[in-house]
Amino acid sequence: MTYKEGTLENTKIFSTKNLTPAQEELFDSEIKVKSEDFIKISSNRISTIILKKEIQNVILTSQNAVESLIKSISPEELKFTNIYCVGGKTKRMIKKYIGPVKHQEKDAKKLANYLVEYMEGAEVTYFCSNLRLDDLPNILEENKIKVNEIEAYTTKLAPAEVEDSVEGVLFFSPSTVTSYLLKNTPNKVAYCIGETTATEAKKHFETVHVAKMPTVESVIELVNQTYSKN
Repeated sequence: MTYKEGTLENTKIFSTKNLTPAQEELFDSEIKVKSEDFIKISSNRISTIILKKEIQNVILTSQNAVESLIKSISPEELKFTNIYCVGGKTKRMIKKYIGPVKHQEKDAKKLANYLVEYMEGAEVTYFCSNLRLDDLPNILEENKIKVNEIEAYTTKLAPAEVEDSVEGVLFFSPSTVTSYLLKNTPNKVAYCIGETTATEAKKHFETVHVAKMPTVESVIELVNQTYSKN
């Protein structure tokens, strides 16, 4: 667990993802922040028999899925025709290690709607987590697109109790919301990295803010803007 200087009692913001010292410094000086990983990610070994096949359409919604792929096989051996992804960081990682990205969206639901409209073929391979949301596969299957799901990585919940002094909580995935609620009540302000996370948060929290861009830095900027209005 890391925290910006200040005593336990005056912590105002809690991040459900460990922040780097550089990220902590982005908060306004009067905002005391602590952070801890509320989910633990581990890569799965994906069968090379699957990965050496030619796959026309591939979906990657996180950097964790990309990492699992490149740990399982040499990227040069992959035969992906079209890669579709969620998030700018995921796109950059794919381009660096695997190849070009056909199309990128900000969240999984928007990507699913795009694929229904523009994707060639009626089948996709989705490298996902064991705790993935239903939105993307449901939308595709409702539109007669077959989804082959492969669990590329495992997400385990790792909740901790948050102090009463905390006023706002930073969430970076629907899983972090689920993990937080195992040991805490939703009587705080939720700051979310994107619409998918915010959708889950809105089921429980009264006040939910969504960052303009799906980055940690954008969520921190959102917190600073909110506090400056108080």
